[in-house]
Amino acid sequence: VSDEKKRFKQLVDLAKMASEKLRKPQTPIALWERVLASDSTHKEALHELETWFEREKNWERLAAILERRVELEQDVPTQVGLLDKLGNVVSSRLGDAERAADVWRQILARDREHRKAQAELRKKYVAERDWDGLEWFFRNYGDVGEWVRTLEQQVKAIDEPEEKTTLLFKAAAIWREELKDTRRAVKNLEAVLEIEPRHAEAAGMLIPIYQELGSWRELPNVYEIALEATEDPYERKGLLLALAAVHEDKLDDVEASFFNFVQAVSENPGEVELHPKLRQLAERSGNWESYVHVLQDAVDHIESDQHRVEVLLEIGHTYRDRLDADETSLTFFYRVLSLDAYNSQALDAAERAWEATGQYDQLVLTYQKRLTTITDPD
Repeated sequence: VSDEKKRFKQLVDLAKMASEKLRKPQTPIALWERVLASDSTHKEALHELETWFEREKNWERLAAILERRVELEQDVPTQVGLLDKLGNVVSSRLGDAERAADVWRQILARDREHRKAQAELRKKYVAERDWDGLEWFFRNYGDVGEWVRTLEQQVKAIDEPEEKTTLLFKAAAIWREELKDTRRAVKNLEAVLEIEPRHAEAAGMLIPIYQELGSWRELPNVYEIALEATEDPYERKGLLLALAAVHEDKLDDVEASFFNFVQAVSENPGEVELHPKLRQLAERSGNWESYVHVLQDAVDHIESDQHRVEVLLEIGHTYRDRLDADETSLTFFYRVLSLDAYNSQALDAAERAWEATGQYDQLVLTYQKRLTTITDPD
């Protein structure tokens, strides 16, 4: 046949006859494929090949035909129907989960309420523990509340502690930042600590939340966890002072507050600005012996002679007035005099001691030093 159009029509007619008359699929398939090779948009050829490939269970070829039909179809509901069938073929027949997921996404791009596509995608992401994919799904086709509840459900189904904590952190962030439910966030962060009791990140996140909620009794534990996790001196001092304030102001536990300050001073021995509060807590708790030992450990780390003298005087007064240890107190008053030979407080203490013990030669020296400091002739 010389005329191209006539020849093509005859090929189509022959393919139709083969489909109607022949039981074996090889010839009809070959003829319809020749039709499709001549006209890749030929709808009847695509429809017939779809039927034959499905009958023959040639799933890969069927999938290719369905993809081509989707490309050519203009009607969206029809596209969705073809994609639905394609999704079933590639998932159930070909076992290609990634390819199927792409098909379900294509359906949702056309019909976001398509229940089957939603269910299949969600099932895939959960089965593969693809949390990023699952989050994308819920943020686009679900809601945040459903997303966070799914996370919490999955925590119960997972055995690996690390993965559990990852999901709990995700859930906590959503409850606090997006759903504004702080108490639900706390529940998830506390669950992290149940899995890993010394988890520093969870403890650090709980500190401001407990403060916000006024959960004062829960704070000391998370402060202690945070302290264990850091070696930064500045950060540790801040945590210790904050913990001391909670113990003193919120829990009425002066004893615990005092020892928080003891640790802060021990780790920052040169910072004399911490000493007044330490003394106040020592007085309230009666921990004079611990107080004076901390000052003794700290005094040699103080750079300023003036501040060192003040601390040595405080140590001497504490031994003398609080611990009834006169002889020990003199050791520190003498150290003051080695730094400041005319210090009146140290001379007073030394004078009392030497008079009490009959050391008159030392007493005379003390009087001589006092005379040199007197400017009034009378």
